[in-house]
Amino acid sequence: MDREWESADTALSGSPAVWAGGAAVAAVLALLVAFSMVVHAGVEQGSQRRLDNSAHDTATWRCMNLRSLSERQGCLSSRAPLAAPTRLATAI
Repeated sequence: MDREWESADTALSGSPAVWAGGAAVAAVLALLVAFSMVVHAGVEQGSQRRLDNSAHDTATWRCMNLRSLSERQGCLSSRAPLAAPTRLATAI
């Protein structure tokens, strides 16, 4: 019975190199996940920015093609301005 505990204890203790290797692998995986999250957030933000620009350009085109000057000025003043670019916010 004592031999089983000794062998289990020896297997769990391992050498410091094994634990250091495991910690390094865990750190690399954590960094890869963090990098993936930041890249995904950037792609999503860029996609939303393109959609906003497209909607703004369509609204501007529609306003500029109205017949009278007063209608054009009213339409252009009523549409929402483009939002200023923002920095990426990380989820970490």
